[in-house]
Parts: sequence; structure tokens; C-alpha cells
Amino acid sequence: MAGSLPGMSGEPPLGGRHPSVTTERFATHGVVVRVTGDLDLALSPRLEQAIAREIACGHRHFAIDLGGATFLECASVGTLV
Repeated sequence: MAGSLPGMSGEPPLGGRHPSVTTERFATHGVVVRVTGDLDLALSPRLEQAIAREIACGHRHFAIDLGGATFLECASVGTLV
């Protein structure tokens, strides 16, 4: 639909990425946490849970990949800190 906002007509957000938080192990105690889409109040708890889960699994070295993030809300920055 012309003139509608991305995602409002069932289309994926700009870049074709749905908001997500994923993790990938890169070493015995290391993990990459990847964020795609808007890191807002809706996604921030998922980021916090993913990091907490990886810490509980013994991971101590983190790389946070925000290359796919399209927006960072201030609460999510607090989660990262």
C-alpha cells in the first residue's frame, strides 16, 4: 500500500529484518549476541534474558553485534551497560 509505514501492512521492517536477538558461541566462554531491527522497549527484555542465559551457561566473554540494529531506545542502552 503506497504511503504506509514499513511493517504496518504486514511487510517486514526496512531491510527485511524482523526484530530479533540471537546468540552464537565463538569460544569456550565466549558468545556473540546479535540484535536486528529496533532495540526498543519490546525487544530490550529479550536482550537482557539472552545475556543472562549465556552468563548462566558459563559464558564470560561477549561481543554485542548491533550491525543489524535499526534503532536503540535509551532503556536498551541501559541493558547493554
